[in-house]
Amino acid sequence: MMQTDGSAGMAQVAAVHRAAEQAEAWCGVIDRAQRPGHVDELPVAISAEAALNQSEV
Repeated sequence: MMQTDGSAGMAQVAAVHRAAEQAEAWCGVIDRAQRPGHVDELPVAISAEAALNQSEV
């Protein structure tokens, strides 16, 4: 999802930062315990066998 009309990476980053600043101004600072957890990057593709092996970890 594009955050601004400019497709350049820096323009998108700046738009996300502006949105975060607006959210903080509106909602205040959220306690760390109430923030969402970290989400790991998912692989582009994974075999069923590899997925089953990962579930054992």
